[in-house]
Amino acid sequence: MPRPFPVTALALSATLAVFCAPAAADRFDIRDLRHFLTQPVQRPPVVPPHGSTDPPLDGRWRVTELRGADLGPPQLIVAVADGRFSIRGACNILTGAIEAREGRFRLLSLGGTLMGCFGPIADREQAMSQALQDATRYATTAGGALVLSSGAGVELRAVPVVP
Repeated sequence: MPRPFPVTALALSATLAVFCAPAAADRFDIRDLRHFLTQPVQRPPVVPPHGSTDPPLDGRWRVTELRGADLGPPQLIVAVADGRFSIRGACNILTGAIEAREGRFRLLSLGGTLMGCFGPIADREQAMSQALQDATRYATTAGGALVLSSGAGVELRAVPVVP
């Protein structure tokens, strides 16, 4: 009686070759990534409801106060557009998404570079990140300043950047 081992081994190796080989769709192609990165993000226009009293957040802001401390140089510039923000500090860049509606503020996502800064610059950027995470309310003052606050008080105050 012949042994079935060679046939079984051949069938097993063929099965593994078919199911374990990457399919064409599974292969990474840098052109796919370039296409993804160069396509504009389609977002619905941000239109406040009729009669909304929401202060406008879109624009560029220079942070003047962070957690009760006046900020001198180097400046922190915050750019906000369509629920996304970008903050350029002296060392790192923070980016993310926010939800701001009817005076309520919520950080949806936060990311950034990690340049390995030390000392007061690193402390300032860490405080900025924490202030965004802690803030729950927002408003604009009569003078046009943006104020983010939490139950503990003012987290951040910023003035519009004049072009």
